[in-house]
Amino acid sequence: MIWQTLKRLYTTVSIAAQEGGFSVVLDSQLLCTPSGLPLIVPSRSLAVGIADEWQVQGSKIRPFTMPLTQLASTAIDRMPFLRQEGLATLMALAATDLVCYRATAPPALVEHQQTQWQPLLDWIAQRYGASLMVTAGVMPIVQSPVALAKLHAILSEMDSLHLAALYRAATLCSSLVIALALVDGNISADVAFAATQLDLLFQGEHWGIDDEVAARHSDLHAELHALVRFTALLQAT
Repeated sequence: MIWQTLKRLYTTVSIAAQEGGFSVVLDSQLLCTPSGLPLIVPSRSLAVGIADEWQVQGSKIRPFTMPLTQLASTAIDRMPFLRQEGLATLMALAATDLVCYRATAPPALVEHQQTQWQPLLDWIAQRYGASLMVTAGVMPIVQSPVALAKLHAILSEMDSLHLAALYRAATLCSSLVIALALVDGNISADVAFAATQLDLLFQGEHWGIDDEVAARHSDLHAELHALVRFTALLQAT
């Protein structure tokens, strides 16, 4: 079943075992992605989560309320065909990662960055053997080819679903380091949000945050929590 239509045309929602994983069934029809491909995921828990999103829909289908469905569909529809482009984007983020560029002043901001960002760099060095360099200011630095090669090898081994989740997290956070820590379960969505928005939150403590920024923060927070849930369900049985 393809879900471009916004009107709910089904009554029952269930899951079914398929070759390669589990699918969601709406009445008697297999749920498909917007491109018409069967939406099959390897984890039963993730299939149940997707089914729950469809079960709670009212008379109108609201895709923006179904982050698990959207992430799985993106992974199935796009990632196999745009994998190399996605990897290139992630490696470009690694080469200029947010957490590697530190302020020179004021001292309180410098301390915040050291406290919140350095543990992430220490973790990625220990977890993946990729030691990224840090600089003060905005002048670009050239990261170690060895470190970047190790990160590229890790990303290349990911399946489409994991890579799609990582890609979304990294582009939201402007940081491959924060994204890897998030999808790997090393940090929570709240910690990832605080690390991503550290500079803006620091400024907000002194100057306040307007409604537009607060709305963007709310959206980012919700997306990060959805990504955590997606990866947790994907890794569950």
